Amino acid sequence: MLPYDVVGWYEYAITFSLFKMEEIRSINQGNFCNEVFSHD
Repeated sequence: MLPYDVVGWYEYAITFSLFKMEEIRSINQGNFCNEVFSHD
């Protein structure tokens, strides 16, 4: 296995996990906003 392949896999894994975290965070944020606005 070439070092470049390892680096590429790490970059992919980091990018993918960051994307998923951002997606989950925005979903939670949306649910939070819905709760706040529905109480108003």
